[in-house]
Amino acid sequence: MLHTELRGCYIFALMKGLCSGSTRRGTPRHRSTLIWITCGSIVLVAAIVALTIFGFRSHLGRVDGSTSPAMSVRKLSDNAPTSLSIDGQPVQAGQLRYALREVKTQVVADCGDGQRSIGSDFWQSTEETCTTALRTKPRSQAERLETQVDSALSTATSALCQDAKDPAHHAACLAVHLLEKQQSTYHLAADAGQTENATWDDVLSNLRELIPPNLGDKTSGPTTYGIDTDIFPTLVERYQTQLANQYINDDDAPGMDVTDKEVRAYYKSRSWNFGPSIEGISSESEKWKVISPLVETDLRRTIYDQLRASTVKHMHTVADPNDVVDFVQATYTQG
Repeated sequence: MLHTELRGCYIFALMKGLCSGSTRRGTPRHRSTLIWITCGSIVLVAAIVALTIFGFRSHLGRVDGSTSPAMSVRKLSDNAPTSLSIDGQPVQAGQLRYALREVKTQVVADCGDGQRSIGSDFWQSTEETCTTALRTKPRSQAERLETQVDSALSTATSALCQDAKDPAHHAACLAVHLLEKQQSTYHLAADAGQTENATWDDVLSNLRELIPPNLGDKTSGPTTYGIDTDIFPTLVERYQTQLANQYINDDDAPGMDVTDKEVRAYYKSRSWNFGPSIEGISSESEKWKVISPLVETDLRRTIYDQLRASTVKHMHTVADPNDVVDFVQATYTQG
């Protein structure tokens, strides 16, 4: 940019010198006037060209600066849409930043290779250091069900996660998948009539109602959608649990119309430990009265997680890997 200015000044000075030199060499008056007009035109054109180049490059510099990933993410408000969409809805910047905060610890564990300190260069690394294998033998029934949902990927996320071996790509994979799993809960709740719709704006409205009264509108520190960033994940988890429990306990919700025959078949297909709740009960019929509600609830939860997994697999997600990774790097680099 500075070189362009100097070139412009040099051309101007050169033209001025040439023209001045011409008038000093005894040129007739009419020729002198003609030369001055010609030189003046040249100088004017040279100045316009130099200023145009300078202005264009300055403008280009401003555009480049404002559209770089870090600058774009920094300027995006929480409710600004990103290029990512899940379940046919644009994912908002605040929503994606929240998901990235949630998966960051796991990404560092999976990709950090024992590093104690993670710097900004960690997120720019292209080395394939991440391990992503799911646990093949869940240690509990609850973990088995969660693994079932975790292993469900939409077509777009499957492609995004396929080669997610470096930190930024791995974070993109986990964050998008987390949002898909959460969206499956909102989707099922809307299908069951628990909520008006499955939009993120509707979720935010309900999250605000879950803020403990003693916290009020605490905004002294960082916020996410005007909610204290530290408690935001807790509110999301509480809302997810609330929707899941409502669905499971609703006989009219899709898939929850289980019969006694189905409950008994489910009971026989698994090993159970009901502890002291059935101690001293010798009658099978009396025992069944005690344990059948527990078995039915477990069956409903299993069906619910199967529905969530199916919803994720068939979810319409649009994710440009480059855009999402740029967002990841900019978000984590900024701290």
